[in-house]
Amino acid sequence: MFLYSIKRTLLMIPILLGITLLSFGIMHLRRAGRPRHRWSSRPRRPPKRGTAPEALRRGPAVHKQYLTWLTKFVTLDFGEAFADGPQGEGQDP
Repeated sequence: MFLYSIKRTLLMIPILLGITLLSFGIMHLRRAGRPRHRWSSRPRRPPKRGTAPEALRRGPAVHKQYLTWLTKFVTLDFGEAFADGPQGEGQDP
């Protein structure tokens, strides 16, 4: 029974890595641009040919971003919360 428990625990590692990779991929693709809804009141402009969105040209390589994100995820560092609001001058931290 102990060997079975060890085997099942070790099989969880690739599954968890796959889930985090899928989650990161979805979040990374979402940052690439704003969605264009059909019911938007703003007029749609055709994209310029030959130009990639600015979000795709900035920052380090994707695998480095994933490793940074995974490290922060494992250490439970989720960044700043929106509910906290900006910490400006004159406010208590």
